[in-house]
Amino acid sequence: MQLRDSVPAWLRAPRTSTWLVPALVLIAVIAPQKFGLTIYKASLVSLAAVMAYWVDRALFPCTRRDGYLARDWRLGSSEPTGGNRPDVINR
Repeated sequence: MQLRDSVPAWLRAPRTSTWLVPALVLIAVIAPQKFGLTIYKASLVSLAAVMAYWVDRALFPCTRRDGYLARDWRLGSSEPTGGNRPDVINR
């Protein structure tokens, strides 16, 4: 059994998703005539976020996390340790 299996699903969800249900209930109670409009507007915002993500990936492929380093920094540095660096003044 993994740790993930012992944690309830509502705790594994993103932080603000627990507020989604109370917000929808309040909208349905306070202004039921605008419930459909609220869902429609929320879907438009979500669609715009997804489109912006893919446009950003298409326009700026060099800024992806997996491709901007020539080599993996976790494997160590090729610089000599304690070497003479011209930008550091030894005193």
